[in-house]
Amino acid sequence: MASTNIDPRRHRAVLFEMDRVITDTASVSALLFDDAVPLVDALRSQGVRTAIISASRNCTQVLEQAGAGQLFDVRMDGVLADELGLPGKPDPAVFLEAARRLDTPPWASVVVEDGQAGVEAARTGGFGLIIGVARTGPPSRLLEAGADVVVSALTDVSVAASSQRRLSEVPDGLGRWGEIADHLRGHRPVVLLDFDGTLAPIRSDPTKVTMPVKTREVLQRLVLRCPVAILSGRDLRDVLSRIRIDGLWCAGSHGFELAGPGDVSIALPAGESALPDLDEAERRLSDELELVAGARVDRKHFALAVHYRNVAPDAADQVISIVDSVGDAFPGLRTTHGRRVVELLPNIDWNKGRALRWLLDRMGFLGPDVVPVFAGDDYTDEDALREIHDDGIGIVVRSAEHGDRLTWAHYSVGDPLSLTALLARFTSSPGSA
Repeated sequence: MASTNIDPRRHRAVLFEMDRVITDTASVSALLFDDAVPLVDALRSQGVRTAIISASRNCTQVLEQAGAGQLFDVRMDGVLADELGLPGKPDPAVFLEAARRLDTPPWASVVVEDGQAGVEAARTGGFGLIIGVARTGPPSRLLEAGADVVVSALTDVSVAASSQRRLSEVPDGLGRWGEIADHLRGHRPVVLLDFDGTLAPIRSDPTKVTMPVKTREVLQRLVLRCPVAILSGRDLRDVLSRIRIDGLWCAGSHGFELAGPGDVSIALPAGESALPDLDEAERRLSDELELVAGARVDRKHFALAVHYRNVAPDAADQVISIVDSVGDAFPGLRTTHGRRVVELLPNIDWNKGRALRWLLDRMGFLGPDVVPVFAGDDYTDEDALREIHDDGIGIVVRSAEHGDRLTWAHYSVGDPLSLTALLARFTSSPGSA
């Protein structure tokens, strides 16, 4: 799952679904989740108004019982919706009426929802940011319904000015090459690249993914001009076999293992303790997914990926639920979600952003004269793009699968071959000599 930000400069109101976002309807007394009040208080302190949305006719009683009767500026419940003759979700009427009562247009409002119908309603209503909350269950159902981002808890939502933009708002890197070259001039660029969907086009069968010849030629020239590293979720040996270029660094399994020039080989010690859990999880998933056509269990040294790109649409949620359930059985593992893939990783405070900094340190490239340049395409790459946002250059490879989601990237390209064309510019840039 991801984290996200509500920017008071852009967002003047936030509309919360009550059930399973604010209140725990699984409990007898429907108590507030511990993370609800801190977020609403943070919004209020920044002048952001809030509304609570519920189809329930006893919304008022539930909130008062939970001690939150005065927590929200506007309340839209089943009673009021009936009085106004407003249809239910996925019609956006209730959300639009709440925004009207908050005196805020939809484009300047945020919707926080846990249901697919609610997400669809917010998307239809033209709301500025749609945050899905998946406290349980797969985040993919909310992403596919139109959520901009999905979090597992409200603690993953911060309130502050943000530099995130929608993909459609990110300028094209080829068209802004002059800006990039100016940034690099007088500095030492270090280029770090994701593999699948970034250097190589996504394929329905991950074993058949190959890097285009033109991309390999550009990388071979680039390693002669500046340090280059591949940061991939694939097993280290797997990605090395697909790159086959001397002189570059390569981090596999999301940075848990590293290889560099001169037979440098390093494994992250913290990941070793998770290997027995990964072994057992692999056995269980292989058994439970054996009869699901198209599901593919891909074991890596420090990770376990389940691909469902070739699974029938009505069976995708089943695959995700099975992986989530198996992952929950092992405290030493955590679950992440990407482009038609669910992965189990060692449960440590580690992501692509931390892996990127660790990789730069191991490569010996830290300091004010270093400009890290990272390119990626997936949700998991956003951690790396966020990590280098203030001191580097972030490039996102757009994909129709991700719609118009939020990104930390400074620049974008349309596809892997467009990224290759941009990297070719780096081979003669002022900063890479």
